[in-house]
Amino acid sequence: MKKHTPLDLIQRPGFRLKTVDISSKKIVPLPKFNRVSNSDRNIVRKGFRVAEPKARSIPEPAIQPIDLDDTGKLVTLSNKTVDQLLSITVGDPTDVKWLQEKERLKLMFESQGLSPDEIRRELEVNRPLNRDQRTITRKKSDDPDPSLPLSRKLDTLMNVVLDGRAESEREQAQIAGLMANAMKSITGMEQLSQREFQKIGQTIERINPPDDPASFGLTARFYDKDSYDANAGNINFYLMSRIRKDPRFSPDDRSQNTLNYNHFVKDFSIADTGLPTLGIRSFIRKLQNPARQRRFIDLKRGGIVDLNQLRKIVKANGEKTNNNPSVLVSELHLAGA
Repeated sequence: MKKHTPLDLIQRPGFRLKTVDISSKKIVPLPKFNRVSNSDRNIVRKGFRVAEPKARSIPEPAIQPIDLDDTGKLVTLSNKTVDQLLSITVGDPTDVKWLQEKERLKLMFESQGLSPDEIRRELEVNRPLNRDQRTITRKKSDDPDPSLPLSRKLDTLMNVVLDGRAESEREQAQIAGLMANAMKSITGMEQLSQREFQKIGQTIERINPPDDPASFGLTARFYDKDSYDANAGNINFYLMSRIRKDPRFSPDDRSQNTLNYNHFVKDFSIADTGLPTLGIRSFIRKLQNPARQRRFIDLKRGGIVDLNQLRKIVKANGEKTNNNPSVLVSELHLAGA
């Protein structure tokens, strides 16, 4: 007797040629099989145990803060950093033999009828003395383009940060150094609009610089107008940076009732709270006041104080105002003149 396989037991309805009639309406169930194992029905593998997919988002904080890495603690705003950023490499004029050989080759190529562009290409291929000219480093002027408004200089630097083109700590430190160097222009700072001050604040938030004055090259606590002028860029940048961690800071409120990027200096000569706060114009004007009305910068408190307050703070610390490295105030101003 022929033994049927499972496939032989499957019955299908017949179909008649050239008709749509199905010969049988019988529903034939598929045969059941008694399985010995369920391994192919219950697949469990560790590879399938993965976490649920997460939404695409920028991690917080998106920008890493400047830290003590190979760039150095004072890389943000130190004079050394600014000098490096404002230095250019030029040909060494004392490389006489190379310059003489270059001139000889130029005259030879000119005698052969070569154009200036052809001569330049020939010198790139056939280098004088078979080497490049020696180079030296020269420092640019502090302001390579004095005619360019401060707002445009800062805007160029800020866009680099806000557009995400400066993500590394070193790049951000370089931008911070250049911004501080540009912000030493008191006249330029006084001409900035409220919107531009807000943009400076947004850039500082992205860079997230340290809030220690020493990291900005500022070793003293108190400054008068003269010492402010000598350190204006670093002081302005620092005062705008430190307000982010102040409990009275409100970036959306641009009035003098709180601390914000438009009014970033507290006035302790008026009230212990430092309110109302000062903008750059009022801040500088009070530093220029004569005699007893003159005000001084207190970096630790982030605002200005009068002469009596300065003396009391220094005395409370067990120090003297004269010959004190933390008090960059002239003896004339300390005498109230």
